[in-house]
Amino acid sequence: MTTLDSRSGWTRLGSARLAALVGGITLAASMTFGTAVGPASAETAAEFLASRCANYIANPQPYEAARSHCDGADLSGVDLSGVDLSWAFLTEANLANATLTGANMDSAYLGQANLTGANLTDLNLTGSALVPADITVDVMDAGWSYDGAYVTWATPSMPTGVEFGACDYPSGTKFPTELTVVKCDVATSSSGSYGYFTVYVIPGPNWGEPPVTGSLGSLNSFFGS
Repeated sequence: MTTLDSRSGWTRLGSARLAALVGGITLAASMTFGTAVGPASAETAAEFLASRCANYIANPQPYEAARSHCDGADLSGVDLSGVDLSWAFLTEANLANATLTGANMDSAYLGQANLTGANLTDLNLTGSALVPADITVDVMDAGWSYDGAYVTWATPSMPTGVEFGACDYPSGTKFPTELTVVKCDVATSSSGSYGYFTVYVIPGPNWGEPPVTGSLGSLNSFFGS
């Protein structure tokens, strides 16, 4: 209903019509200036990465042309659960407070990335730069030992906001002449994760069991004594 203000001569709109008019103006403005309205505001993780990365590959491959290029991208605070970022270039990317639960970051490049407060729960970091690379040692190069070799590795250089934790086999452990899987912990201020690498100690020639110290039994047998 429209009424007349006797003091000013201007007409006043009824409350219902005024509310409708304001609502219409708000909707028009949001469409004009690109404000997300309704279902359009719901972006999938893949759509978000495609808009923020120079090149996002949903199904990456080891060769460079088929990897995601997200260097320097602002991915902070975003839910990236379950996305495949294997072999992705994420150098200097901002992943602060992002959720990476169940994401695949195998062999991802994370140099100078910011992971402060990121949720790494259930994130397998095997193959990434946050876990030592697989190690192979020839027992012949490790002091001619029969039963293994002492193996050491350097702590990886960690991005901002991430700390390298303990491994179930510390660096410097004597590993047997076989393949051993080593698990290491990686954590941010809000969550923890893990990754695996392998240590393979190559056995020497088949010399059989080493002789018992102080015994000449094998020599006596050889000379018929």
